[in-house]
Amino acid sequence: MRKLNSSLAALAGLSLLGAMSGAAVAEETDETMASATVKGTVFFTGVASDGVLTIDEDAWRTNDIGVWLRVDADDDRLDGTGSARYNSSKYPFPLELQAGTFEITNDDGRWVGTGTAFVEPTMGISRDTVILRGEGAYEGLSAYLLTDWAGSSGDFIGAIFPGEMPTVPTPDDM
Repeated sequence: MRKLNSSLAALAGLSLLGAMSGAAVAEETDETMASATVKGTVFFTGVASDGVLTIDEDAWRTNDIGVWLRVDADDDRLDGTGSARYNSSKYPFPLELQAGTFEITNDDGRWVGTGTAFVEPTMGISRDTVILRGEGAYEGLSAYLLTDWAGSSGDFIGAIFPGEMPTVPTPDDM
């Protein structure tokens, strides 16, 4: 038993040294890869497509709506211009759900990803959840954004982080 405890103590010591050297390496790495919270505003700058409206017994559906946008963030990595394309389903007034793709580009790279939105005007709710993956200088990073469209622009909060979102457990994992 004493041998096992010594081995565990040595392993713990090595792990601590590894973590400390990892921290030193992390301090020396490019700030581009650092995790951070972020906030900012998304502005619509134009309409690329009004989409195609279809009406069925359940909802008014508009597919392939396209908009141009500009993003001003307190983290320069998310500043840029881009576009969003989405589909919308409006159910008996006033519920609307949206799903779409997003792209934001700046001189250093690009962010691409997907988002969903919930809109209910009588309650003053118009919110997006967007998950982006970095390209170019942002390769290896992800961004998670929560946007509130209560005004004429969308104020967001979120995070930029290395890697990807956690995987979703399957019902079998429960």
